Amino acid sequence: MADYWNLDPTIVRIVFAVIALTTTVIPCVIIYLVLDWVMPKDTEKEYEI
Repeated sequence: MADYWNLDPTIVRIVFAVIALTTTVIPCVIIYLVLDWVMPKDTEKEYEI
């Protein structure tokens, strides 16, 4: 792909790594926040330290 666009292969690899990380991490964070907001809190249990 780097040859096709006449780019440095390192730049293509860095862009690919950034896209892979953001498309993996960002949806997981969004799902976590939505589930944290939607799921009921367990307020009846008392935890011992």
